[in-house]
Amino acid sequence: MDDAVCISRNTSIRSLTQLGDVLFYPHQEGRPIDGRPLLNLSFAINRAVAGTAPPAFRSVNILLHWLATCLLLDVVRRVLALPSIPEIIHRRRTMIAFIAVLAWAAHPVQTAAVSYISQRSELLAGISLLVGLDLTIAGLADCRPGLLPWVGAAAAIGGTAKETIVSLPLAGLLVDRAMIAGSWRGAGRHWRWHLTSAVGWVVVLMMLTMWGGRGSSAGVTSASPWLYLLRQAKVVWIYLYRLFWPMELVFDYGDRLGDGLAADWPWLLATALLFVTVCAGFWRWPRMFLGPVLFFVLLAPSSSIIPIKTQTAGEHRLYMASAALIVPTVVGVAWLLDQRRVPRWAQATLAAIVLITLIGLTAARNAEYLSAETIWRQSLAFDPGNERAAINLAGAALDGDDPDEAKELLAGVSGIGRYGQAVLSTMIRLAIKTERFGDALAGCDAYLLERPNDAEMYVVRASVRRRLGDMAAATADAERAVALDSEIAAAWATRGDLLMDSGKPAEAIGYFERSILINSDRWSAWSSLGAALQEVGRTAEALAAYERAIALQPTEAEPHYNRGNLYVSENRLELAVLDYSRALACDPTYRNAAYNRSVVLARLGRLEEARADYVVFRRLGGQPSPALSELLEMESASESPLSSGKRAVRGDAP
Repeated sequence: MDDAVCISRNTSIRSLTQLGDVLFYPHQEGRPIDGRPLLNLSFAINRAVAGTAPPAFRSVNILLHWLATCLLLDVVRRVLALPSIPEIIHRRRTMIAFIAVLAWAAHPVQTAAVSYISQRSELLAGISLLVGLDLTIAGLADCRPGLLPWVGAAAAIGGTAKETIVSLPLAGLLVDRAMIAGSWRGAGRHWRWHLTSAVGWVVVLMMLTMWGGRGSSAGVTSASPWLYLLRQAKVVWIYLYRLFWPMELVFDYGDRLGDGLAADWPWLLATALLFVTVCAGFWRWPRMFLGPVLFFVLLAPSSSIIPIKTQTAGEHRLYMASAALIVPTVVGVAWLLDQRRVPRWAQATLAAIVLITLIGLTAARNAEYLSAETIWRQSLAFDPGNERAAINLAGAALDGDDPDEAKELLAGVSGIGRYGQAVLSTMIRLAIKTERFGDALAGCDAYLLERPNDAEMYVVRASVRRRLGDMAAATADAERAVALDSEIAAAWATRGDLLMDSGKPAEAIGYFERSILINSDRWSAWSSLGAALQEVGRTAEALAAYERAIALQPTEAEPHYNRGNLYVSENRLELAVLDYSRALACDPTYRNAAYNRSVVLARLGRLEEARADYVVFRRLGGQPSPALSELLEMESASESPLSSGKRAVRGDAP
């Protein structure tokens, strides 16, 4: 959802040599990087080291999660070592802390913050908060005033990552009151520590003003604070349910606000009663209710009255807040089991069962993240009114070659208008998929009227114009796309395709190579490069390019088809038959593959099989040539032409 605009299309992270461009960049509508320069810097470093390879970005997120886990472990061990902790817990603090923190780290709800790359801001802010809290506890408990400046530094750094760092001063104050000072008066004497941790507020204010802020996607002017509060009153209970029954997790809860007091008053009343109960409990039994009150405090920056218009709920917001409930729950269960004198082996078995279950659920949740269709279908099932999920599921349906479902989904949201550009973009894809190129061109024109500097849409229009035969206009669009953003791999590949169409394969090679240099995982660029290399007689290099394309996308017909043509040129006919067969297995409607296989089979003397392919070719709308008829009559088999079909447009007659 956000990874494309934050990483692949984010021009500000493409070079670390201009650090100012990385930290001070033009803001757009609702991007996670806006107002968060530390997040943008982390993406720039990631890209400088490993390019745009997704595993590198995922690995960094996992590393940050591991670091947060270590920091939380230190915080919990430090708290459990305080004199106010019962001796029965104090003696086993390391093991209890380890189990509690591992339960937090392995909980499937964390998938939203760790596996969704754009939510790295949650990890960075969480690390900063844990560092600040750990230093505050160490400084107060061990009387180490030298740590005070580092608390301020942690808060300031966190403010450049995400606004949630504003909860640090209150979190530190509550921990101080419950576990260290023992009273509000005593906590008040530590005012320097809590005031220093409020440096994050100043930095956040700077990020929201001097750094451009969150635009109109967040803030009291972005949506009704009252309706947002009503939405959060229900969302809090959803979060609690997800924490203690982590099934059927949802990737995107949409941007739905509350429906009004008349509809939402039960949720508001229930949440208000829960909050008042927690606050009253903390006032009376601060150590017992520290976790629940911290849950509300850590959740408040994103789930209170300050609207976040583009996403009114999200499981990634539970990243730190979940620790406030998971850790005390584990500690409380350990205390209760010891009180009941449950054997240690039984306690260890129970802990192992819980942890293994959580790890299994997290593995299953991450497997769901591998499929765009899965996460969007789940989101839409949770809320059938989630327009964003419907639009993205339509895109996934097009990727899965199901234009009928895409059309149905788009029909349900096309008249609403809140996501007009996204709907139009997906409708353009649908028109291309169903070969309505006139409609696609009209859609591209309408889109570019609203967003005249959208480089990727120029690439799309260039492809559409190419299919319509308007090569000059297509070339102009491709060049315009490159001028706007020279790092779009598809733009260079499209320009190469146009050169191939113009009979200039030698010139096209450089464009395909540039496309591959930008993104080496584009199978289509490798296949097109192979066709260009084959055209100029560099067959060994062409074969290597086709094989790379096949390795990247073994279920795509075109590279198999092109390699089959290369084998024919080398008179390796049996291998050609195998590749044409693979192409047809990938796409049974690929009539050029059926045509060429019929020709090669006839040359091999396998006439019955050749005639069967001829029938398939005719059934798919192919127009037989006289040469093919002669071939099947065995009058001139050696001279009958094949469909060259280099990077063939599949609707073309051979």
